[in-house]
Amino acid sequence: MKLSHDVITRDVITDLLPLYAAGEASADTRTLIEEFFREDPDFARRATAGGSAQFAGAPALQSEMKMRALARTKRQLRLRSLLLAFSIFFTLSPFSFSFGDAGFAWVYARQPQQIAALLVFAAAGWTGYFWLRHRLRGSGV
Repeated sequence: MKLSHDVITRDVITDLLPLYAAGEASADTRTLIEEFFREDPDFARRATAGGSAQFAGAPALQSEMKMRALARTKRQLRLRSLLLAFSIFFTLSPFSFSFGDAGFAWVYARQPQQIAALLVFAAAGWTGYFWLRHRLRGSGV
């Protein structure tokens, strides 16, 4: 494949380098970049950091990926905290107050269907909490 330096410029190759470094470039793009490097060894030396596979654009891409991962982890930690509060509330609710015809009273819940409903919500919350906790710990948090 013969490259035309009028069409494929250093700027075009520089724009493609982060994808190439991350291993996300297509086979044609990799071939294009590697052939450009063969035709312009001076640019290839400057584009590579000390001859390694790290390209000048790769750190910016890695930084963006790290920021997205951090934002996702923060959201998951917030959700885990909310699930913990939800679970504690519904676990303790049957022992705190009761709903009746006259409203609710701050006493032990006496109706079995109320207790069962509150405990089902609590079980769902605890299941979600422990699943998310396991997922976060598995990712190194």
